Formats: sequence, C-alpha cells, structure tokens
Amino acid sequence: MINEHTVWGEIGKLSILLSFFMVLFSAIIFGFGHILKAGDDKKRFIRTGKISYLIHVIALGVSSSVLVYIIFHHYFEYAYVWKYSSVLMPLKYTIACFWAGQEGSFLLWGVFQSVLGVVVLFTAKKMQSSLMAIIALVQTTLLSSLLGLHIGSLHIGSSPFLLLRNLPENIGNTFFHNANYLSLIKDGMGLNPLLENYWMVIHPPILFLGYAAALIPFVYAIASLWEGEYREWLQSGIRWILFAILTLSTGILLGGAWAYESLTFGGFWAWDPVENASFVPLLFLIASLHLLLIVYRKGAHHFFAYFFTIISYVLVWYASFLTRSGILGQTSVHAFGNDGLSVHLVVITLLILVGGLSFLAYRYRVLASSSKLKTSFTVDFLMLIGSLVLSLSAFQISFTTSIPVWNKLFDLHVAPPLNVTGFYNYWQTPFAFIVLMLIALSQLKLVKSTSVNIYKRTRYTLIALACFCLSTTLFFGLWMPKDEYYLLFLLFAALFTVLSVMFSMFQRKANIKALGGMVTHIGFAVFVIGIIVAFSNPQILTKEIRDKNNNHAIRSDQSIMLKRGHPTKLKEYYIVYKGRTAKQNETFYQIDFYKDSLLSKKAFSLSPTMKQNERMGNVFNPATQHFLNKDVYSYISFAEVVGDLKKTNANTNVIDLNEFNRTSKNPISFKQTVRYGDYNVTLDDVKADIKDVGYTNVDLTAHLSIQSQSGVVQHVVCKFIKRGDTYFNEDAIIETWDLGLRFEMTSSKSDAIELGVYNRKPDLILFKAIVFPWISVLWMGALIIFVGLSISLFTRLLTTQSRNTLTTKAE
Repeated sequence: MINEHTVWGEIGKLSILLSFFMVLFSAIIFGFGHILKAGDDKKRFIRTGKISYLIHVIALGVSSSVLVYIIFHHYFEYAYVWKYSSVLMPLKYTIACFWAGQEGSFLLWGVFQSVLGVVVLFTAKKMQSSLMAIIALVQTTLLSSLLGLHIGSLHIGSSPFLLLRNLPENIGNTFFHNANYLSLIKDGMGLNPLLENYWMVIHPPILFLGYAAALIPFVYAIASLWEGEYREWLQSGIRWILFAILTLSTGILLGGAWAYESLTFGGFWAWDPVENASFVPLLFLIASLHLLLIVYRKGAHHFFAYFFTIISYVLVWYASFLTRSGILGQTSVHAFGNDGLSVHLVVITLLILVGGLSFLAYRYRVLASSSKLKTSFTVDFLMLIGSLVLSLSAFQISFTTSIPVWNKLFDLHVAPPLNVTGFYNYWQTPFAFIVLMLIALSQLKLVKSTSVNIYKRTRYTLIALACFCLSTTLFFGLWMPKDEYYLLFLLFAALFTVLSVMFSMFQRKANIKALGGMVTHIGFAVFVIGIIVAFSNPQILTKEIRDKNNNHAIRSDQSIMLKRGHPTKLKEYYIVYKGRTAKQNETFYQIDFYKDSLLSKKAFSLSPTMKQNERMGNVFNPATQHFLNKDVYSYISFAEVVGDLKKTNANTNVIDLNEFNRTSKNPISFKQTVRYGDYNVTLDDVKADIKDVGYTNVDLTAHLSIQSQSGVVQHVVCKFIKRGDTYFNEDAIIETWDLGLRFEMTSSKSDAIELGVYNRKPDLILFKAIVFPWISVLWMGALIIFVGLSISLFTRLLTTQSRNTLTTKAE
C-alpha cells in the first residue's frame, strides 16, 4: 500500500515478541536458579536471568517508544492511532492517546511492572531468584495480552500495532482495496471528549503505577511461602504495600478530581463500577498493611496477612477484567468495550488466584499455628478487626459491582441499584463508622499503654472532646436533610477520630516512625468530614430563582433557561449569560455572577463548555469557582449548536445570517418613519460616493435613526457598496437591542431604499449551578493522606537503609 509506514509496526511487534520470550526465559532461568544450591552454576543461572530480564525491559521500552512515535506522527494506517488520536488535539491530549485504549494501557502497565522488577532485581538481598522468577512469570501473563497472535481460531492478545485495514471488520471493506487509501484518511477519531481533561494526562499513569506496585508485595508473599522464610519478607512487604497504597490512592483521588471537573453528575465520586473496581484492591491493600504490621510486631495472624496480600493483586486483575471485558458497558459511563480479551483476562485472573492460593494452602499448617485470634483488647486486636471490616466493605462493593457478572454466569436478571450513590452511601457508612471508631479507640489505647497516670489525668479531657464532637454533630444536623441523618453518626466518628489522634500525638510526643500513620488517619477522618459537609446538603442555586422582574424563570430538572443578556437572580447572585466563544470543537459559555441588581459589582465569571463530537454527541463540561468555604459548581445541560458570537462580532458591521433572522424587508423613503416591531426607524439621509465615471464603484450610505419604546434614540449608518458586478453591505448592529439593519438595495422609488430589519435569534441555554460548602476540607484531607503515606514510606526506607548500613559494618 502507498505511504504506509509498516516498518514501525513490525519493529513494535517484534519488540513485544522479544520482550515476551525473554521474560518467559528469565522466569524459567530464575526458577532453576532458586532450585540449585549455592555455587558457580547457581550464580551463572542468576546472571543469565538478570541479563534476559533486562533485555525484556529494553525491548518493552522500544515498543513503547514506537507507539509514541506513530501516535505523534499521526500514522493513521494503524488502528490504535486512528481510534484515539487526531491532528487537532493539543500536545497533552496526544500524550494521553498512549493509554486511551486497552492495548496502550496494558503496555503502560507492563512498562511500570518491568521497571519495578528492575528495582527488586538490584535491591533484594535475599530470595532474589524466587522473587524474580515470580515477577517474570506474572509479567509474561501480562505481555501475552499484547501479542496479537492468531493460531487458527485461537486469538492471543491484541497488538497496538495492528493495521487499520487488518481489523476483522475491515477485511472485506472495498475502501482498503484502494492502494492509495491512506491519502483519503485525513484525520483520526480522536479521544473520547470526556477524556479531554488535563487530569487524564496524569490520572491513568499513576493509577497503573499503583496496579504495578501491587504486584511487588504479592511477589514477596509468594516467594516467602515458596522458600518458607516467614520473617524475611515483612520489611520489604510493608514498604512496597505503602508505595502501592500511596500511588493507587493518589491515582483514584486524581480520578475524582477529573470527574469533578469534567463530568456533570455533580461531585467527585459516583460509585461508578469502574471507580469501584479500582477502589476494592486499595481497601484490601490497606487491610493487608495493618495485618503485616501486626505480624511484624507480634508474630501473629500470618495467614490473614498472606491471604489479604495475595487477594489484593488478584483483585487488581479482576478490576481489569470488569473494566475491559465490556461486561460493565451497560452500567458504567467509562468502561472499555469488549475487544475479545475477556476470556484472556479471566484466564490470567484465575491463574494468579489459583497460583497464589496454592502456595498458601501448601503452608497452611505452619501459618495456622501462628494465626490464632487473640481476643485481648489490644491495639493489634483493634487493627485486626479494622482489617476485617475493610474486607467486608470491599466485599459489599465488589459483590454489587459484579451484578452483571453474576447475571451472565448464572443466567440471572438482577438489576443494579437505581440510586447508585444513595445505595452505596447507605451500605458503606456503617463500615466507615466502625473503622473511624477503631482508629480513635486505638489511639486512646496507645495513650493508656504509654502511661496509665497520663490516661487517668486526661480522661476528663477525653470526655470533653467527645462532648464537643457530639454537640458539633448535633448543630450540623440542623441543616442535614432528614433522609441523611444516619450520616451524623459518621460525622461524629470522624470528628472524634481527628481530635483523639491529635490528642495522642500531643501526649505521646510520637516519633517520626509513628507520625506517618497518625497523619494518614487524621487525613482520612478530615476527608470523610469534607465529604459529609460538602455533599450531604449542597445548595442548588437554580432550584428556586426569579428573574429581574420577580417572575419565576423556566427550569427543567433544577436547571434554568438563560437568555443571552437577560439578568436572572440566583439567591445572593444576579447572573447574566454574556455570550459564547467557539474554539475548534468546543464552545465556551460565559456566565457572569454579580452581587447587585445594577450589575455593577461583578463577583466572578464561569465558563462551562460544550464539546461537539460527531460520534458521541455533545458533551458538556462543568466550570467551578473555588472559594475557601465553598465551590460554585456549574454546567450547561442543554444548548443549541450555533455560530461563534465573538468571532461574528469581530466584524461588527456585517450581519451573520447564522445569528440573525430577517423579520422584514420594505422600502423606506427619505425622512419617512416606519415602525418595525418595537422600534421606529427614520431614514435621515442617503449619500452617494461615486468612485468613477462609469458608476462601476459606488458607495451608498444611509443615515438612520432608531427609537425604542422607552424613547432611547440610536443613530446608525448602513452602506450599500457596488464593486463592478459585485455587491457588499456594511450593516448596523445594535448589540444591546439584538437588532440589525441592512441597506439591501436601492428602491424603485427615487427617494427610497430597501431596508432589511434583522432580529437576533434567541440564544438560550439550560444552566445549573450548585454550591458545595467547604469542599476544600475534602481536598485538604486528601493532601494530608498523601503527606502521611509519604512520611510512612520515607521513614520505612530510612529504617531499612540504616539497618543495611549497620549490617554491612558488622560484616
């Protein structure tokens, strides 16, 4: 085919194939290296395994570079490039094309896992061969999804380098029989307009880094069971779980920020199945972290620690199956479609599950002997109960999210909950309440264990704190909707947790090692407070409004109809829809908020947008004004697709027929006054500017006076211009009256002209505005969580480094 750049695709395919076989070879070699006893043969095997693994990493880097290259050069002969890129997209969205589809996101995931494998390769002092054998084996299963091999009727994976003409649906398409077909493809399909947000440039990579990071504690757990070393993996396992929690939670929170700024459901979390799928592994990782801490400190509950660590990574793959198999297509707005990988993903998930549980079953007797549940009321016991509560919370979310799976497996017809947000909030509130109270109680137990005398002296302080939290909760309940009173229990628990942890920090004067966990717990409680305060009782500004004449404005689904230039009162604001500006396929609607009815004190402006997309229809993006104590969140729920007002008004002396309708065209004589609708128009004078003797170039200028019903008079000029056989108009446009006048032509009467009167087409939008009070508390909580997790990870790394230094000196 003419102009196809097939060489790049071949390099990309060969690189993936080489990477796959080298990592498979590495898994086998490291496996043999583990079996062999210490000696020269073992060293040679491990060295060979290292080299083959590094070759796999390099080959994977080459394939990734090739994909970036063909995306940035817009080689639309490749199906992946054509599906997700466009020549019109800005640079940041072109970058996001890499992970916009299934193949690219799997490749990104594979790159992250390979790099983390390199970190383990060069940092693991013990169990190196078993660790790398497991990492390489899991990486083999992941890369199998990128092979795109067809062996008879068996399809193994899907390649990001598949040519567009080789797609199954295009095989018989006569369009691709044309050798020069590529010259007819001017552009690609482009990104889903919902994904065209700057958060999407950083949210997916961090989320996939979290998925990749979840592999490493899983690998340490399996290697520990394989070698029967039940203590060696704990320090490394804790560090890697902290890193996985940090990256995965950051990715999820950035996804919430994207939803808040790009989606119009009015919030940052909607319990969408795709959101739930990534949230469930996070809950299990958090539970696993606390169980590992119990094992590290007390040497108890090994079985639970192994089980939760293994299941965490299995759930990462189950999340991938849910979001990529197409099974959630009817219940999620941003799940992938089914590209034939569903069976492949099921097989990988089952292999990892069965493999992990097999090792666990092999060592069950040893682990069970050290996993007896101790019922004494200790901090470790509270951590164990909290971990089990988190697992129950994750089970409820996963079970409900998987309703489409149960329906398909067992031929059921169970419908997902209609009010998804209300359903999950109702079920998850008790779990969150219990976890928060356990955190608070554990802090009080820590204070008591530090010094009984301190505890006795401060018990009245604790009672006072509890009373303060209770009174604050009851006070807030005055504004709480009656059907959400159950959230008051959660608010009390969150407030009490913040104060109890801070109290514990003050009394214990916690060292930096304990500081990270305390800060994280405070952040979680603050985050919950932010959710309750911001979203339990948002104020819908457009719910009850009146216009400037105190008449009820039109509303639909708590949206109001705004007419351009007409003020409307929204509680403490007067708002005016000023106009719109089109930039490529996106239209920006300017809504000005004023503090007074005279519209002299502008408070701020918002510019919600509408993106036009031929494939997916029009997509509306919200706009938000941030204050310390609230967010004013707004979006357009409906707008007609019309021209660009500002672009039109750049040439203010020409009437744009896309914007105006001609309401009349009649002759008007010199000094005659004619009524047109609400206006009286008088022709004051007509002047001729003859440019040449042959009357080839002539300018006729009409001077007109227009009087409104209120008596206001405007003096305007219209021109009729003749240049040879071509005629032009310079029109009069009165923006404040939405009125246009055009000198259409000369009249058959000697002292008259044909005057066209134009009225601007109604420019109406449906607009919704919501105030979320104190949502900044939510984002502050998220920031505190990030800081706390970072402190915990940093201190763990410092501890390990100092221990390694001491060990080296001792040797």
